[in-house]
Amino acid sequence: WTLSTGMVALSAHVMIQQMQDWEGVLERMQGLLTQRFHIEHITLQPEPMVRVLHPMPFECTRSLYGDHRH
Repeated sequence: WTLSTGMVALSAHVMIQQMQDWEGVLERMQGLLTQRFHIEHITLQPEPMVRVLHPMPFECTRSLYGDHRH
């Protein structure tokens, strides 16, 4: 969204496999978003990923907080 003329903000949830990697992932993502898209105000929230085993012969990945449908 735009906060004011020329100032763009971004807020997002980021699914991450290893929470201990979050600090490095956050730094890289903020750098990319600032350099490539000129976004000045960035809020990113990590969401842990979990593996879900189904009675069917496949796996899927989902957020702990997300809806789960196929």
